[in-house]
Amino acid sequence: MDSKMIEDIDVNAVKLKSERSAVVSTYLASNDKEPLWDGHLYVYKNNGKDI
Repeated sequence: MDSKMIEDIDVNAVKLKSERSAVVSTYLASNDKEPLWDGHLYVYKNNGKDI
């Protein structure tokens, strides 16, 4: 497995887990070229995604 394939698997796993959560929302770029930034992870209080 190359590093791109590993990153894609990891990003998809985080996206899938956050989609099932009522309090976590993500913005994650796939196949990006910036080594220090891969996206945002938002954590809300009290089911904040529904507001």
